[in-house]
Amino acid sequence: MRGARLHTRTQQLLVVLTACCLASIGLLAVPTVAMAATAYTVSTTADVAANAGACGNSAITTAPVPLSLREATCLANNAGGAVTISVPAGTYNLSNGELRPGTHTGQSVTIIGAGAASTVVSGQGLSRVLDIDPNSLGGVDAALSGLTITGGSDSTFGGAGILAGAGNATTSDLLSLDSMVIAGNAADVASPGSTNQNGGGLEFQGGKLTVTNTTFSNNTAHSSQGSGLFYQATGTSSPEGLTVTGSTFSANSATNTNGSPVNNGGALALQGGTTFAVSGSRFVNNTSVATTGSSVGAAIWAQGGTLSVNSSTFTGNSVSGAGSPSGGAIYTAATALTAHYDRFVGNSAATGSAIFEASGSVDATDDWWGCNTGPGTAGCDTVAGGPLVSPRLVLSVTASPATVVGPNATSTVTAALTSDSLGGAIGGANLGAFEALPVSFSDPPGDATVTDPSEQLVAGQA
Repeated sequence: MRGARLHTRTQQLLVVLTACCLASIGLLAVPTVAMAATAYTVSTTADVAANAGACGNSAITTAPVPLSLREATCLANNAGGAVTISVPAGTYNLSNGELRPGTHTGQSVTIIGAGAASTVVSGQGLSRVLDIDPNSLGGVDAALSGLTITGGSDSTFGGAGILAGAGNATTSDLLSLDSMVIAGNAADVASPGSTNQNGGGLEFQGGKLTVTNTTFSNNTAHSSQGSGLFYQATGTSSPEGLTVTGSTFSANSATNTNGSPVNNGGALALQGGTTFAVSGSRFVNNTSVATTGSSVGAAIWAQGGTLSVNSSTFTGNSVSGAGSPSGGAIYTAATALTAHYDRFVGNSAATGSAIFEASGSVDATDDWWGCNTGPGTAGCDTVAGGPLVSPRLVLSVTASPATVVGPNATSTVTAALTSDSLGGAIGGANLGAFEALPVSFSDPPGDATVTDPSEQLVAGQA
């Protein structure tokens, strides 16, 4: 476990009044003045020694020229308070170990790249990339945007790309990721059979994590949990919780070589009694394999708390190998899951290719399972453990007018997902997981001609 923190983005200016003035005017409101954040702009892609400049002298707060990314994070620690670090386009190869911003409670550190396609920070397979609040003190607020984090390697605590969170501290850490790419990082490297080095791309324990428009791809945690992202609520600090919006988890992999019954799984792995929310996101071609023991939940492995998964896509996720491979897309244990307006297509597992409910409860109504007739029927993904799956999304077809007579008469045919299997109305705004997907139209030969045989779904209709 790591630690916790006090969230403060502003400093206060205290106006001190003399006793005589207070006596003459009575009560006086004390104004709060927000102080501007200290700003540093990185000016070289070269790395410096771990103890160079501001990294070896806590009294230094003035940026040198040129300014490396490493020394910028050390300056942020030395300055304290709110600091913004701008990182221009370029590849920043770390030769001297991980970066460690957020060493003091009360810090607010914002690191902004020029865009994930342009600003790349790489551990080069030598070390973790970022360790935020490395002493688990709590009270650190961090925000990362417009960066690619890659080449992280760890064999200690996990979190090869990013390790963050307050651990068991009594004050939460806050971390937000926006428009990031977390790719090609590996935890549990030296001992791939270990089960306590979670989070190939990111490990976060203790606090609140917000992920928006971010991609986790080609990360691994080997036999540990969360090949892409591992989140654990510790219950010792507040607030806690995870929100994932508009993000993609693709080709993340886990391989259980430990021999314990269930020790790996999940591009996204969740633990603890808090609230988790995933919306408008994609889970594509993630894998969980067991050579011994068993494997579960290639896309999501949830173990506790309350999880909502809405308007999201699960395709090509696979659980395989020894034991009882279960929950090709989602595996839940002691979790209350609600999953609506999701698309489950082409996932695979020996049991429950889409969802396996080991314990807790699962309400997976108004989802699409790959065919109109529902999970377990021909062409559809399967479920196991008794999740509620009715009503379900169905693709219906209507024509206007319904009947045409004579040559050259026309009718408009509409395919739609806007009514479920029990006739309930489904709002088009809920069907983002199907936006722009193609629908093919055909007609038995000899009686009609289809002029537009393929159209795209827009707000649930084509």
